[in-house]
Order: sequence, then C-alpha cells, then structure tokens
Amino acid sequence: MSFFLNIIYVILLVFYVPALWFRGKLHKGYRQRLGHLPPEVRRHLGNQKHIWVHAVSVGEVLAIRYLIEKFQEHCPQYPIVCTTVTKTGYTLAKDLFKDQALVLYAPLDFSWIVRKFCALIDPAVYIAAETEWWPNLYGCLHKKGVPIFQVNGRISDKALKGYRKIPFLTKRMIRCVTKFFMQSEAQKKRILALGADSSQVEVLGNLKFDNLPDAEDVPPYNGTNAFWVGGSTHPGEEELLLETYGALKDTYPHLRLVLAPRHVERVPEVIRLIEQKGYRSILLSSWAKTDIRAEEIILVDTIGHLREVYAMAKIVFIGKTFKVGGGQNMLEPACFGVPTIAGPLTDNFKQVMEIFLEEGAIIQISDPAQLAEEVRDLLRNFVRYQSISSSARRVVRRYKGATTKTVQRIKEWMETGSRL
Repeated sequence: MSFFLNIIYVILLVFYVPALWFRGKLHKGYRQRLGHLPPEVRRHLGNQKHIWVHAVSVGEVLAIRYLIEKFQEHCPQYPIVCTTVTKTGYTLAKDLFKDQALVLYAPLDFSWIVRKFCALIDPAVYIAAETEWWPNLYGCLHKKGVPIFQVNGRISDKALKGYRKIPFLTKRMIRCVTKFFMQSEAQKKRILALGADSSQVEVLGNLKFDNLPDAEDVPPYNGTNAFWVGGSTHPGEEELLLETYGALKDTYPHLRLVLAPRHVERVPEVIRLIEQKGYRSILLSSWAKTDIRAEEIILVDTIGHLREVYAMAKIVFIGKTFKVGGGQNMLEPACFGVPTIAGPLTDNFKQVMEIFLEEGAIIQISDPAQLAEEVRDLLRNFVRYQSISSSARRVVRRYKGATTKTVQRIKEWMETGSRL
C-alpha cells in the first residue's frame, strides 16, 4: 500500500510544488516537510521519547493551546513536539509554545520521510487535533506500537463524502487509531459510520470552549468608538462589510469598522480594496488605540491578536460564512459577550451553532442584505443586545471542561499501557 501511495504523492507533488511557488506559498518550511531537519533540531530531540501533538493550522493550534499546557503540567517527563502544516499555523505555534514545545513542520506523507520523523521524535503517543489522517504516517506509528489519539474530533460534510469514496484506505487508517475523542454525539455517529468500532470512540466535547480567555484578563477599550469587527474574513466578505458599513456610518456616528482577514498575506489586497471604496486603512500593528474617524478602517495585519480585537468589539461578523464556507471560530467573541453575526455557511461549527442558536447566543442570517438590518437593530435595541451578550457568556461557561477530560484519558492510557 505504501508503495502505491508514494507513487500517487510523487505525481501530486509534481503539480503541487509549482502551484505553491506561483501563489507565493512555497516557503523554507518545505525543507522540513521533506525530512531535512537542521542539526540543532536533531540535537534538541536527543535520544528520548516525546509527546507528539499535531495541529494543521491556526484554528487547531489555538484549540490545543490549553492541551499542551496540561500535558506539560501532568507529564513533565515527556518533552512535547508540535507539528503544523501551514506557515501561519507554524508562526503562531512558535509564538504560543516557545517555552512548552519544539515546533516543527509536519512531514509529507511519504513512507521514508515519516519513518525518519518517527525515529527522531520517538513518540510515546501521537495526538492529532480534529481530523486529519495520513495513511503512511499512521501506518508507521501503528507498526511501532505508538498509540494514536484523535482529539477534538470532527468530520465535516465534505470530508465525510471524501472518506466514503476511499473506504479501503479510510478503514485502514481507522484501524490504526487508538481512540477517537469526538466533539459531539453527531460526530461520533459519523466516525462510526466510516467503520470505527464503538470501543474506539468517546464524546469528550469541544476543546475550543476551554481555550478561551477570561474577559477580565483582557484590558478594556476606553475610547468612544463602537467597533464592528469582521473576523477571519475571506475574499468577497471584506467588500460586503465595507458596503454595509457605508450604509450605516452616517446614522451611527460612533460606529467604526475593523477588518481581520483570515490570511494576513492578503493585507495588501484588502488595503487596495479599502482605498477603492474611498476609505483609509490603519494597520493594527501601528494603531495607538485612540479614537479614529469614520473614513478610517482598522486592518488587522498580525497573527494572534484577534482575541484582543474581539474584546474591544461592539459587534462581530464571523468570516468564511458567506464566502468559501465552513465558518470560522465564533467562540472567541462569545466569551467576551459580544453579539455575533454569522452567514449561512457554518458547517465546520455545526455543534457550536446548534447550541448557540438554541440558546439565543448568536445571530445567523441567510442573505447579505440582512447584515445591515441586524447591525442596525443591535445598535438601537439595548434589550436584545444584552440578551444575546448574556446568553453567549452563559453557553461558554457551561460547556468548558473537554481539555481536562482529554488529558486525563490519554494520561491514563500512558500510565497503564493498555487500550482504554
């Protein structure tokens, strides 16, 4: 099986690398992904076992932040290695885990590369956030007797369809996994439908409810501006927000717009769009947190500061819910009690959205034309605003605790040396 997978990967790589280069996304981290680890990394790894935690990108890195802290506290005998795939995920992980974990780019799933990584890291356990499966890596770990845990597990509609198209490979990977710790009962049913045994699967909740700051820990914004934040936006959504803002700013003179593109490399593109719409951009990295004028748009140009932005927000729009689809994390503004608006495309957060909608803790709209109407109503309807704010805080408090349960279950396995 590995032989045929390697051939497929080589063919894909021939087309994939030029595409990355053309899009400006081919970075030096790909040397690591091909197995070229610097001598200092090899020395750092040494001859000892590690806890290997994998997080694809920014969202998964944020989800495991508290998890890594807990493992460092409860399993200090094992150094931690965190691998990521994307450049933004790597940058954030390096910043968050500089004193807690060695951060590396994940190996490409060629059999000889994953064997090299497994030999160097020598994992006591492998922990993958959410659901990302690599056949050669999982096969290598399983052959070495390394337990594999999928934490914060979820399977999107798109992924479910994809896995069903390759049942022979899907079932092979599932057999390698020690435990699937899923976010919800609905997600448990999905992994069982793909062939997992019921003894492999548990529902422990969503780690992202734990990885949230206390509102009191974030300094309040003391200016007079009311900030409407477009968080983790994708192409097409910034234009929608700018047009909607233009329709509202004269009626609500203290309203100001903040745009936070999901990918910071798009900042120059968004600056041009802001200027085309007749506004002027102010980069968050150079903003002195003073009041700004209606024609000035704050643009988030840094990674890892979105929570700080949400803390000062009056209202939030969650990106990737009108364009691209899937949705971004609405938990972060919710923990600050900021009323949040999402479009119809929120499949990546189905469980969260179901809870929030049932509790009246979020607003979901189906048409872009509704956006101005909802923002307007929140600004003038204090009772509704406070009701959504209180509900959001209440939901976040109620669903915390998945991280502690996850660490306890994995630690129990490591101490007993047997399947849970």
